[in-house]
Amino acid sequence: MRLILDGEEEASSRGLISSLMKYGDKYRADIMLVLDGPLHSSGRPTLVFGGRGIATLELTVFGPKFALHSGHYGNWAPNPAMDLIHLVVSMKDDNGRVLIEGFYDDVPPFSPEDKRVLSSVPDDPKELMQFFGISRTDQVGSSLQEALQYPSLKVRGLRSAYI
Repeated sequence: MRLILDGEEEASSRGLISSLMKYGDKYRADIMLVLDGPLHSSGRPTLVFGGRGIATLELTVFGPKFALHSGHYGNWAPNPAMDLIHLVVSMKDDNGRVLIEGFYDDVPPFSPEDKRVLSSVPDDPKELMQFFGISRTDQVGSSLQEALQYPSLKVRGLRSAYI
């Protein structure tokens, strides 16, 4: 049995990654148990069969060399912040499904048994929506548990210069 404590998980686990690259053979195992994630709303213990990694991307959109007054150049000079917003919005449809070609290609279809197991988890979408203060959910899966089986695309931050 090997026990790995990763105190850098929320900061990309740089130490763990370099250790895996250097000592990969020492980490080999038949089963991996990761103790991470939220407590299920029912308070009952849960198992998650799989995990999603993370890939990050930083986009920079360029525009005029300096700030332009909208009263002088608005509706004429492109606004890089608006260009970035259009780009980000184009990545998902109105139901939250990612529109980037190939994004879901490596997700195997769910078997009837997979669907049965996922639907047996006692989620309460209305309770969760109220708790999180959201009025709608993305419709990537037929339930929260099914949605968690797909890769997700999230914007973690936007920044714009004075425009």
